Formats: sequence, C-alpha cells, structure tokens
Amino acid sequence: MQNNVYFNAALIKIASRCNIQCDYCYMYQHEDQSWREQPKFLAISTAKKIAERINEHCLKENMNEFDIIFHGGEPLLYTTERIIELVNVFKNSISSKVKLSFSIQTNGTLLNEKNIDELFKNSISISISLDGPKSANDLHRLDFNGNSTFEKVNSSVKLLKNTKSDLFSGVIGVIDPRNKPREILEFIDSLDVPKFDFLLPDATHKNQPFLRNENPNIYIDWLNETFELWFREFSHIPIRWFDAILASRVGIPSNTDVMGFGSVCLLVIETDGTYTDHDVLKITQEDGAKLDLNVFTSSIEDVIIHPQIQKHGNLLSKDGINEKCVKCPIVDSCGGGSVPHRYDEINGFNMPSVYCKEIYSVISKAAELLTEALDEGNSSKEVIGSLVSKEIITECEKWNDNTFKLAEDLKNHFGLEGYNANDIPPAALFSKLLAESDIPFTSKENRVHKSLWLKSIRIQSSEQWLKIPYENLMEIKGLESRDVEYFVGILPLITKYLKAFSPNILEALDSLITDVIVADHKSEDPGIFSFSDDKAPNVLYFSTYIKDEKIMPEDIADSILHEFCHQMLYHLDSERPFLKDSTYPQFSAPWRAGSRPSAGFLHGTFVFSFLTNYWAALYNSGFEELDLIKVKNNRDKFKMQALYGIASLKHFAILTPRGKELLGKLLEFVGESEMPSLDDLHYMIENRAIPMKQHI
Repeated sequence: MQNNVYFNAALIKIASRCNIQCDYCYMYQHEDQSWREQPKFLAISTAKKIAERINEHCLKENMNEFDIIFHGGEPLLYTTERIIELVNVFKNSISSKVKLSFSIQTNGTLLNEKNIDELFKNSISISISLDGPKSANDLHRLDFNGNSTFEKVNSSVKLLKNTKSDLFSGVIGVIDPRNKPREILEFIDSLDVPKFDFLLPDATHKNQPFLRNENPNIYIDWLNETFELWFREFSHIPIRWFDAILASRVGIPSNTDVMGFGSVCLLVIETDGTYTDHDVLKITQEDGAKLDLNVFTSSIEDVIIHPQIQKHGNLLSKDGINEKCVKCPIVDSCGGGSVPHRYDEINGFNMPSVYCKEIYSVISKAAELLTEALDEGNSSKEVIGSLVSKEIITECEKWNDNTFKLAEDLKNHFGLEGYNANDIPPAALFSKLLAESDIPFTSKENRVHKSLWLKSIRIQSSEQWLKIPYENLMEIKGLESRDVEYFVGILPLITKYLKAFSPNILEALDSLITDVIVADHKSEDPGIFSFSDDKAPNVLYFSTYIKDEKIMPEDIADSILHEFCHQMLYHLDSERPFLKDSTYPQFSAPWRAGSRPSAGFLHGTFVFSFLTNYWAALYNSGFEELDLIKVKNNRDKFKMQALYGIASLKHFAILTPRGKELLGKLLEFVGESEMPSLDDLHYMIENRAIPMKQHI
C-alpha cells in the first residue's frame, strides 16, 4: 500500500444513464458532465479487460477477497441477464484463490420479483436508494416527467425484505432538513430493513448545501434532533452513520464516507474502461475525478501510483487535512470530513468539510447523550470543591498515608527486609516490584541533600529505584551538581511564589510529596522539563537548567505545581473516576503534538487551569523582580489552553457526574462563570493563540 492506497473493491459503471432525475445526483447535477461522453453501457470486451486487470492486481498483492460493485447511472438498465453475464466473466477471469463478492446499488424502480430472484440466485447483493416516505422522496427523486417514484421503490423494498435474504444489504437516503425527523425515523422503522444510512447532500465550499444560506443552522438542528430521537427511541434501527458517531466516542474508526480517516480502497471504472478517482469528486469541478488512464493501456498498479490517487491517499491522513482540523478535539473521529466536501475553488482540498459544524455538533450531541445514559449519580463535591481550600491538605495527608500503608503491606507480603519507608519512598518500592527486578534498594547508602524543603520533602534522593525506570527519559543530577545547588539556592523564591498562589497548596504539597528530584530530559532541545508518574506516586522530577541557561525561579515553581497537580489528579481519579473511559475519545491538544487519550487530555486541562490561577496570582502579587509582560502572557496563554480543554471535555468527552463537577470547578479556577459553547470552542480552534513553549 502506497500513501493510504489499497484497492480491495471496484465500482464499475455498467450504465452511464439513468431512468429517473434526482436533482441532487453527484453524477448528473454537479460540475462534471463527462457522463455525456461515455458509452451508455459497458461492453463485454471492456469487462473482460477489467477482469484481467483485477486478476493481475489480486495476484500481485496476494489478495484473498475482492468486491465488485455494479453501478451507474442505473445499473438495472443494463438488464439482469447481462449483469449475470458480467458476473460469469469476472468469475471465469479471476483466480479461484480470490473470493469475489458482487453487489448493485440501484434506485429500485426496475426491480421486480423475477429479477430479484435471478440476482440473488447469482449471489449478487442489492442496496437501494430511498429518502423516506412519499413526501420526502418526492422532494428530489422524480422521473423525467416529474412523476413520483415512491410507490415503485417502496414496493421493491418490500419485495426485497420478503425474500428474507442476507443479500438485501439495506437502504440509503439523502438528508433533506425540511423533513420532520420523527416522520423519517418512523418510516425507516416501518421498513424494517437490515441497514439504513443517511447521506449528507453533496456540496462544496463553492456550491454550498442547499437551504443553508437561508438558515445556517438548518442541518445542525435537524441532525441533533434526529440523532437524539434515534438514540432515545429508535436505536434498534441500524443507521450506519449514527452507529459510527457513537463508536467514535470509544475509539472505533469510522468506515463511512462522512467522517474518519482511511484509505483509497475503491477503484472506479467508467463504461469506456477509463479509471477515475472516487466518482463523488465529480461534484468539485469539471474533470474532478479524471486520471487519463484506462484498462487497455494501464494496470491497477499504474492507478495506485498516479499523482492524483497518491494525493487523495494523503488527504485521508492527518498529514493531509487542514490546519484547523488538526487542532480540533474531534479530529480523530471526523478525519477532516469527506474529501469532496472539503473542496474550495481557491484552496482546493485544504479546507475543513463544508459540513464541519454539522459533524462537530452531532458528535457533541452523541457525547452528551452517552454521558447522560451512563450517569451513575455519584458525586464528591466536598473534595472537588476543596481543591484550593484547606480541606485539600487533609486529602493530601490521607493520600500519603494510603500510599505508605500500601508500601508496608507490600513489604510484608513479599518479605522485603531491605525496605525502610523512612529512608526509601514508596515510589521506589512500587517501581522495583513493577520491574520484578533483583537489583537491591540503595538502602543505607541512599543519600539526600542536607536540606529539606518545607518541613518534610527530601531533595535529590540517590535511591536508584527512583532513577532506573526513567533512565531512557532523563538524567538525574548529582547532589553536588550546579543544578541542585541552584535549586536549593532559589528555594526561598520558589516557596514565595507558590505561597502567593495558595498557602493551602503549599501545605498540601508538603503533606503529599516525599521527594523532589532535579533532572535533565535526554533530548537535544529539552525546553523546560518536568515529569511525574502515577506508578511513582508522590515524587516530582524537574529541570533547573536548559543546557547552560538557568531556568527562572517562577518557572521552576510552575514545574513543581504542574507535576503536583498531576499527582493530585492521580489520587482523586483513583478514588472515583472522572471519565467513563481513560483512553477514548482522544483529543488534539494545543500543548503537545498528536492526539491525547481522554485521561491525558483531562490531566493537561486540570494542570493548566491551576497554572492560569498561579500566573494570575503572580501578576497581582506586586513582586518587583518579576517580568510582568511574561507573567501576563503566561496567564493568558494558560487560560486559553485551559478553556480549550474544559470546553472540549464538556462537549466531546464521556464524563462521569464527578467529571462534570470537576469541569465546573476548573471553569471557576480560570475566572469564568459560563461554559464555552460549541461556537466558542469552534472559534478557539480557528483562532488558537500562539502555542506555549513546549513543556515536556
């Protein structure tokens, strides 16, 4: 596979004409009118060459399966007999090692009991197009004389259903927001079909979705109402896109055209044997799908390496989507949207989907409904509400006691005589047990700096089990190093800055943290480095130099508070979780490249909410030695990061009741009273401030 291109199916146009006139059809009603130059029907000689090319491809790629979709226009204009003849051509020309499946996508007007029986006898599955009841269907799907097609299509659906055959694969319908959601869902329910799928009307930034100019929210409102109604009353109906939206919240990739990354897997061949890119690209511009390759002179491998196909493959990856999409909290679910729907005359495909806000809104609705459905009603306002009050000191003392009790229990269980909690922190014991290592503790040889910080926090323990698990990540500095000496020298300033933020946090820090350790990140450009780990509770690691440059005391205090917040959240979450799933959904984070699992994203949001408050406290402190421009910039940037995180979690995470309470508290921390709306979040995505310097 090259650049996300892996052809495992062919959409073969066997008829380039249709017997009805749907006014939204991507083939006949949009920019590309090349169908006029195509032969009306696929010749058998062309079909044989197509089969030869598919056989070459399957053998070269060692493929066991391949799907063949007969398409149009209306494929049944080709007649059932000739379709069966095509099936035999492919079966006779393609290796028996390759399992072939055959299907047609039809408007349903030419189906009858006889040809359904013939198609099914030849294992050809059938999918049918129907937008809804007569009132919905007749808005767009009329014949060339302006007559309704509903009765004939509805009759065909009933015939297909009565066969009780698995070869009836389902119904697809195009959304028209003028239709009432309940009427549409009740009609679909009455059909009792094996699968249904909603399609958004094909549109681009050049040719906007119909009706949206008059009412910008018309599709948003319709999708949200329909999705909620489906979720509450009609979830027994298998609607592919809606199922994919729910699945996206738990990390299952979408297999729909509307959203999700993927690969170019559908080979499209016209009636004259020419290869094209995905034929919905015909909505973008004249020759929007043209490749200038055909089955008589070019192999499928030639199609794979064609620059346009390679570009299409790139557009289905994170490298190929618009910068705004990369920043979006649902990028891993939406994937930038359908490629044709991204098209713009000036920017090409370097745009979000024209349906960006619609997809964004309905995924938020899904998260809201899932959160509500999973609501267990458990809360802990007394802890969450006390995160900067005196009660947090009591909580930290409790967490510390629990950690030491667990360490003592493990010591007794494993008979570890060499472990003494007075000399060796529990984090070292947990690390050694996790590693199942025979390497002993440093024990009596363990040394720390002669100073303690605050009342009880040890500085620069030499216990090797605080070092061994992280040797590939960082270099622990020696007791006599300039890095430790500098840290000890500026401890009064660090303490002063943290006290300006909150004396309670300072006391809580002393109650919970056993050790602080000065270290350097092992990278060429480390930035300001700090680290903590739930597997090494109550220990903080951080840098005091960037190469030969001292890090300012206020920034080291930031690092310490940063990692202490992580430790607090580890303990809070272990008592009762804030998220239904710590991994999914995943979020694009402005503070770190790539996507973050839900728990990691919550941690970042939690930390930056506290740091917003910390830098605000320094700004208002009157400390003359501080650079107020830097302090103000940090306050504002952290607030932007925190608000982005709070809003993203509110609208797209699957939260527990406790998680919802926590977000309210964090909103209070950053000085806001109203939760950012979806529109506010969308604005933040589009206008995100300059990223913070990387804090590793």
